[in-house]
Amino acid sequence: MRRHHSSQGRGGSKNSSATGGGSFGVFFLGPVGRTRNSKRIHPSLLCPAREKGKQKQSKKMRRRHLAFLPCCCCCVFLLLVLAAAGASAPAKAKAVSPVVAAEFVRRSCRSTRYPRVCESTLLPCAPAVGRSPRRLARAALVVGADRASNCSAYLRSGGGDKSASAKGGGAMKDCAELSRDAEERLRQSAAEMERMGRAGSPRFAWHLSNVQTWASAALTDTSTCLDSLAAGDKDAAAVRRRVTAVAQATSNALALVNRLDPQPHTL
Repeated sequence: MRRHHSSQGRGGSKNSSATGGGSFGVFFLGPVGRTRNSKRIHPSLLCPAREKGKQKQSKKMRRRHLAFLPCCCCCVFLLLVLAAAGASAPAKAKAVSPVVAAEFVRRSCRSTRYPRVCESTLLPCAPAVGRSPRRLARAALVVGADRASNCSAYLRSGGGDKSASAKGGGAMKDCAELSRDAEERLRQSAAEMERMGRAGSPRFAWHLSNVQTWASAALTDTSTCLDSLAAGDKDAAAVRRRVTAVAQATSNALALVNRLDPQPHTL
């Protein structure tokens, strides 16, 4: 009986050892196809076709982005150009009533040397001027240029009197040349007003200085013409009136231009 039990005990130990050995083998194998020391397999090796499809799709997306890049650059460039143009363009006159615009012209003309001439010549421009000092000054320059053009044409045609042209001789010719020069300077000044840009900027100050210089030179031309005409010559009276009208319009224009500059100026 004792031997029988001992044999069973040994058999049981053998079975248990066999069972333990089996569990030890499963622990090292783990999941099927992997061991503790095995490396992870890349997904592209498991499904090559799927990875190639992803690569093609990413290439297409890159090409689309590159195709849109020039369009985006053009849009940004256009926006910058428009912004620069808007900054450099002069401010447009605000829509105001005719009564308010006319009152603005009258009030501005009070600072000129010839306010009545200023009002009579610039009140018709009030609707276009509004309440813009810059547009008012430009309108005054155009008025002066038109008067200088009429005066120059009148003198080139003989001054309305052949005898006066013959007596005046060189003085009439000089006045005709001076009137034409004054017209060119005033029209050049009016065109320069459109390129002044934002008030207070260095560009504005530079263009304003040009306008002041050219308008002052035009005023000097009219003064020189008046000095060359004989004071007691009745035949030159008509020429003197026209040149005086040019001088008064030019003086008013220069006064309105100087109002755009914070620095004081005297005529």
